[in-house]
Amino acid sequence: MPLFAPKMLATPSTCAELERENITFRLLSGRRQYIANGGKLGRKPGSVKTEAQKREEYRDVIALLRKGYSQAHPPQPQHRPAPQEADMTT
Repeated sequence: MPLFAPKMLATPSTCAELERENITFRLLSGRRQYIANGGKLGRKPGSVKTEAQKREEYRDVIALLRKGYSQAHPPQPQHRPAPQEADMTT
């Protein structure tokens, strides 16, 4: 009986390995067929920003990082007290 147990446990793992190989084969063959029929894979042109575009978009973040602030803990806006009535009459 001890010889039967390892074979019984090896069978499902062999089946799973064969199934993974079949899935990989089907995916790759479908991908090759798509490309052969004129399909394109990857990012669309223009979806990646240039270095200059990133600098312009994140200009304020870069300035704060150069001042020593971290992105995780940006500086909080300073709240000023509301003006008093005495200040408004002068």
